Amino acid sequence: MTADLDFKNAARLGLFQVCLVVGGVLGATATLRLWNEFGRQGIPWYTEYLRDFGFWLLLLPVAWIALAMVLRQRDGGEVWAYFSGWAVIFSLLAFVLGANVFPWLRLCLFRLSA
Repeated sequence: MTADLDFKNAARLGLFQVCLVVGGVLGATATLRLWNEFGRQGIPWYTEYLRDFGFWLLLLPVAWIALAMVLRQRDGGEVWAYFSGWAVIFSLLAFVLGANVFPWLRLCLFRLSA
């Protein structure tokens, strides 16, 4: 695997980051709506945070693209820019999955142990 960060790969990584943010906000909205419809209490704070302020996370891909283009000009910075893009993707993925899946997982585990 080579860490080749041309404009096409940078655009793909940035687009994937944007899709994670948009999907995470939509998923948090659906999670909260279903959670409230079932009459449950105790939703995690970060799920509400993602629904209410998730659009601010769209600045993260923009900042990464700007940083990647600056790092790309430096000697050896292309590798750092490439892997930092994947680090942002995995960080967003962990946050989105935690906010959208953890409430349901907690509900199932609590339901099984009760």
